[in-house]
Amino acid sequence: MTPYIHYSKRADSLIIYFEKPVPAISHDCDGVFWLRIDTEGKIVGIEIEGFKKHFIPKYTVGKKPSP
Repeated sequence: MTPYIHYSKRADSLIIYFEKPVPAISHDCDGVFWLRIDTEGKIVGIEIEGFKKHFIPKYTVGKKPSP
């Protein structure tokens, strides 16, 4: 299994597919990240918006958690 990883600097969005990208919908997980789910209901990847601006500062090990 070879993951597909794409970061859009313009959108500050990181997408990771566990295999070759396929059409999928996004399911919000508490505003932290989105699960990418294919038409058969299988989780095929994750998407993180605001990756550098919000996600990295909030979840970097050794830093105080953001409120």
